[in-house]
Amino acid sequence: MAHQPAHRICLTSWELLQVFHGSLIPRQGELLFIEKDGRESKYRVERVIYKLTSNDELMATVFVEPA
Repeated sequence: MAHQPAHRICLTSWELLQVFHGSLIPRQGELLFIEKDGRESKYRVERVIYKLTSNDELMATVFVEPA
């Protein structure tokens, strides 16, 4: 897979990636390669919303659009 292995991608739709953990949260403008149903597509990160959890872990919701 072409995306960085540290990115854990939980895909809920073609427009929304949710729950990235750790220090390698994608940044705005970054390209991601996402595989769904055996097909890989390229997406650009449009917006990132950060949240600090109760145990001080940084999480983010990452919104993407087709690149």
